[in-house]
Parts: sequence; C-alpha cells; structure tokens
Amino acid sequence: MNDSAYAFMGAINSAKFIFPLIGLIEVITGVLLLAKKAIPFSLIMVFHILINAMIFHLSLNPEGMLFATICFVCNIFSLYTYRENYKALF
Repeated sequence: MNDSAYAFMGAINSAKFIFPLIGLIEVITGVLLLAKKAIPFSLIMVFHILINAMIFHLSLNPEGMLFATICFVCNIFSLYTYRENYKALF
C-alpha cells in the first residue's frame, strides 16, 4: 500500500467503530449465506462493503484490485441470480 492508502486506513481506524462494524456485518451476512437464510438481504448488505472495497482499491491501492474484483463479480452474479426477489424494490 502507498502512503495515501495508509493515511486513509489510519483515519478510518481512528473512529474505533468502523472496522468492528464492518466485521460484524461480514460475519452476520456470511452466517446467513451459509445457513441459506435471508440470502437476498445478505447479498445487499455485503454489496455496500464490496462497493467501498472496489473504490478503495481503484483509487488508493490498485495492487489489491484482483481480490476485490473477484468478490464484487461473485456478488453481482449472486444478486442477478436472486433478481426476482428485488422486483418489489424497483
């Protein structure tokens, strides 16, 4: 990571609640996905984290772009698979 990426991560870490919140959301959505409960809801919850990961890697840390892109594409594919469940939102 470059200096600006370290500065950004340090600023987020200084808030003290962001990383635990992200971890909690990831664990809850992971458990829901593994248990096959509330899958459409879980996919939307983790989508916001993946969008932020993509933006972070596009702008500050292009070296880590591969993993973020793979996760994002898998999420988009899964969202497309459950597209019938989202028709009420649009």
